[in-house]
Amino acid sequence: MSHPEVDLLTSTQVADMFGVTRKTVGIWARSGALRPSWKSPGPVGAYLFDRATVEAALAARKQAP
Repeated sequence: MSHPEVDLLTSTQVADMFGVTRKTVGIWARSGALRPSWKSPGPVGAYLFDRATVEAALAARKQAP
């Protein structure tokens, strides 16, 4: 069985796309505003985000008044 490839982005890459800080991306991830695809273990573990999900969230943000 093959698995589709997922294009993952770091918190820094997501922050750059949205024009916010990496800390803001972490807040979004913890609050559920932007769901990460993966989080490394530990209280300060790194988040990874699916590019398609991030791009959809970015498009929705640009559409909001």
